[in-house]
Amino acid sequence: GLRMLAARSTTLSSVAVGHLFTTPLNTDRKLLTFSDSVQDAAHRAGFYGARTYRFALRSAILAAVPRGGERIPLSGLSNAAWEHWTARLGSRYVSSQAELTALVLPVDLHWLSSVEDWHDRLDEFVRNKERADEAGEPADLSVPEPSAQLLSDVRTRLRWECTRELGVAARIGRTLEQSGCLGVTVNDARFAKAVEDARVALQEKVGLAEVPSTQALSGFLAGLLTRLRLRGGVYDPLLDRYVVSGGNAFLLTKQQSPLRSPFP
Repeated sequence: GLRMLAARSTTLSSVAVGHLFTTPLNTDRKLLTFSDSVQDAAHRAGFYGARTYRFALRSAILAAVPRGGERIPLSGLSNAAWEHWTARLGSRYVSSQAELTALVLPVDLHWLSSVEDWHDRLDEFVRNKERADEAGEPADLSVPEPSAQLLSDVRTRLRWECTRELGVAARIGRTLEQSGCLGVTVNDARFAKAVEDARVALQEKVGLAEVPSTQALSGFLAGLLTRLRLRGGVYDPLLDRYVVSGGNAFLLTKQQSPLRSPFP
């Protein structure tokens, strides 16, 4: 099969790029790289963009996680991250929402009409500013705001990235959990109630003569929940169509499965 040669230098340099783009000491996040061929340049541009986005997103998520043992529900992590950074970003001419949108907007969403509309308004803003500078006239320096639809699209994607980072992709690469930056657990009160309900069901509905102890059942359910999470068993509104279809893998991979689902 086709193999990418000399990928080691790209991988190592992408780590350095990730550190440069996530450190607070770098106030000018621009990158200029040189390559000896067009093919290598195209490959590295996409590779650096994907790596930089992933590491920057993990840093943004981690900053919103409470310290000192305080917990936050996974369903509220994306909102916490958004509020955390909107309170810290922005300047005189750029709003915090516009700057944060530019930072967390992935390349694979640039085809959306809401993104294209914002990019067109940004291009028009740059052209008007250049014409005003050439004519020596005052110009409006306020950067155009993203539309409500674009903000909704970006926040939806951020919510999914939080779910993915701590769910199905928690063991892929240098994730927040793999690197020991944070941990995922369950609500103690709800878990204890679930264990007790399971013991009652095993005794009264299944009819077991000897019900497992609370400790044994807790270990079993904890392992089951952990496996469900790592296998992607975390609900997100983006998975509604997949759930309604009865698990049609095409809605996730866009590839036709040879085994058809028994559900309509």
